[in-house]
Amino acid sequence: NALLVCIGQFSAGMVDGLFDQVSDEWGWRFMLGLAALPSVAMFIGFMKLPESPRWLVAAGRSGEALDVLRSFRDSDRVANEELAEILENEGVTD
Repeated sequence: NALLVCIGQFSAGMVDGLFDQVSDEWGWRFMLGLAALPSVAMFIGFMKLPESPRWLVAAGRSGEALDVLRSFRDSDRVANEELAEILENEGVTD
């Protein structure tokens, strides 16, 4: 993990240096704009993620939790087993 962070910081520094060489007046704007792109992509991705099955169970929405599990698991049997485990761990009698 630390190596990847260092590589990312080094790469960002190199790209920022290139932007500074391209335009002294506008380079910093490109640096900030480019840094915002991953944040925007992550925000859009978060909007498409379903709620956590554990959170749905805790909110009393077990049916929706099962739907989410079914969309991510290989079979309905595995999804039902995982929902039963979540219900047991949460102390919910459904």
